[in-house]
Parts: sequence; structure tokens; C-alpha cells
Amino acid sequence: MSKSQKELTVQRGRGTMAVDKGIYCTGCGACERACPVGCIEMAVDSEGFSFPRIDKTTCIDCGKCEKACPLNNNTLQRSKNAYCYTAKTSSILSTSASGGAFSSIARAFVSDGGAVIAVSDDVQKGSSFELVSTGEELSSFAGSKYYQCDLKSSDFVKIESALKQGVCVLFCGTPCQVLAVKNAVPKRLQHGLYLIDIICQGVPSRTSIDAYRREVEKRKGSKLLQHVFRAKVKGEEGHYVSRLSFADGDRCDQVGGDNLFTRAFMYQVSLRESCYQCPFARQERAGDLTLGDYWSESLEEGYVRGSTSLILENTKKGAELLGQLGSLGRIQKVPLEAATADNIPLHHPVSRPFARSFFYPLMRKIGFMRASKLCCWRYSLKHAVRRCVGSRG
Repeated sequence: MSKSQKELTVQRGRGTMAVDKGIYCTGCGACERACPVGCIEMAVDSEGFSFPRIDKTTCIDCGKCEKACPLNNNTLQRSKNAYCYTAKTSSILSTSASGGAFSSIARAFVSDGGAVIAVSDDVQKGSSFELVSTGEELSSFAGSKYYQCDLKSSDFVKIESALKQGVCVLFCGTPCQVLAVKNAVPKRLQHGLYLIDIICQGVPSRTSIDAYRREVEKRKGSKLLQHVFRAKVKGEEGHYVSRLSFADGDRCDQVGGDNLFTRAFMYQVSLRESCYQCPFARQERAGDLTLGDYWSESLEEGYVRGSTSLILENTKKGAELLGQLGSLGRIQKVPLEAATADNIPLHHPVSRPFARSFFYPLMRKIGFMRASKLCCWRYSLKHAVRRCVGSRG
């Protein structure tokens, strides 16, 4: 297939079997779902990331895991159009990381009789993919979740089961997860499957977020009830504001790297190894739509930086989903090149920092917060200098 064609096939990685991908493996779970004899299971490594483990004594070498793996089998689409979007409903906008594009699309989708599967985050139980079919249930999907949520075999079953019943399904996840779902769903059912990939720089592990939240509760002496990764705070538009709410009634807002989990994420020391060589960090996309933050400085009047979504239309299905947005918010077509210029994951993967090699070993020995401070020492040094200069002034 020529690179000049609109669909590109990614051919990166090492080896052919999913288990042989090593640091290239995204942990999407597609191989486990594809195995007809159940000889593959997803196992968590010492850092908290899932990898496939194959029982070679029962493997029949059918090759189905190879075909299911997004690193081997994928088709990406060049984006046709770009849009900026802001929801009209204040309840959607206030709980969304940016402009509320996903919440708006999902609301229109379920009102039309469809079902939506996306990530829900619980500070005590962790994240999970949930399939919902009513507007009331969509609230748990609001906002960004900056750590990896594993796609389980049961999630694939939910999707396929709904499609078999004639229910259209909208799936939202990272590009590798979108491709995993696409590969898992039989071709005869894909007419009812709609896919949204999110612009993703990478994912920390479930173990890292659990460690952080335990330490937060221990220091505070109160149970953590809610952890919002991107809260909307007046005067901090366009900044990452972490909001921690506790059982004793206290609430803490921390801007940018002042929050130690966000700091590790921003400095990219806690990401999965495959994220540093992600073959899907490019303008060709996995989903029918791609959603993210609109970071371009060229915003029309009425749009606010930090409260505006970027929407990339990649397929006819994507255009169909966009057709339902007109009454739910303000949407405007923008030049594709300008709209995507400032989104790094639309061009290349993030670089692997030297401190990544030490972060997880340190986390296990001295805890998440201390590991974050040590591995992101530039942040600490920069702010120490600012405090020193400020005190002298």
C-alpha cells in the first residue's frame, strides 16, 4: 500500500508474536481475546503494566493473536477535517477536561438508542471500561484519566454482545485500544461500531496511581473521595489543575507540577515503555473521530483556551457523529494544519527521559511522591530558584 494513499498500515515492532513485542507491547489485551484455546492471559509486571503471558504447552500456533495485535494489523485514516468545539451546557463544560466534545457526542449517541463504552474512574477501585445506554450514566466518563485502564476480555464480550443485539456501540479509548477493539469485532458487526481515539502522550500504570492515592490519604489522614485530573478553575484556563476532595470536607487544588502525580506525567517519567515509541503518535488516526485539547493560539471569539476541544474527522462514520453536535454546542471548522500543529502526539511520540529508568524502582523503595520529586528534579530546582529570587525582591 502506497504512503500516498489515504489509509496507511503501521509496520513497526519486533518479532511477530504479540508476546515477543517486549517494550513495544501496548497491553491492549487483543491477543488474549483472540486466542481460541485460552493459552494467553494478561499478567501485570513489576511496574504495574499488563503484558500477555502465553502457555506454550497449550498454544496451537494458529496465529490469531498475531492478526489481532494492533502492531501487526491496523489501518489508519488521514484526517479529512478539523473542528474546534465548546459545549453549550454548563454542566458538561464544567466537568470536562476541555470543551466537552466526548460528553456531547456520547449524549447524542445514547439518545439515539446507542450504547457507549469508555473509562470510568473510581479513586478506591480504580478505572474500568463501562458500557452504558442512558444519559444519566454518562457522567462517570467525564474528564481525563491520566493512567492506563486495561481492556479486559469481558469488555470485548460486552461490545460484541451489544452489536449482535442490533445496538450501535460507540467506543472511546487510546489509539492502540481502538485498534484492538476494531480487530476483535467481526467484520459482519462493524457497521454498528463507532470508534473515537483520544490524543494521547502516554499512560502511567495503575500501580503508580494507586501508590500516589494511598500516600495522599496517609498524609491527609482522610479518605480520598475524588481525584479530578483536569479541573476547571477560574484564572487557570489552559493549565492542568488537579483537584483532590476528601471525606473530611477539605478540597485541594494544585496547578500543574505542584501535584506530584501530574508532575511525573508532565515530565513523562512514569509512562509505559511502549509509549516512547508509539507508532500511532501521528496525524493518521485509528478512530472515526479523534478528540483532544485545542491548543492553537488562533481561537475565534467565544472560544476559550483550555475549554475548547479539538475534533478531527477521519471517516464517514466520524462525519455522521459530528452531524449530531450542532444543537449541543458551538462547532467551527478550522484549518487542519494549524489546528494540529501544537499537539505533539499528532506528530511523534514523546521522548524517553533518562529518569524513566529509575522512577518505578524508586517508587517501590521510597514511595511515589519522593520518586516524583527526585526524577523531576528540574521542576523542584526551577521553583526553588523562583522562590529565592522572589524573596530577595
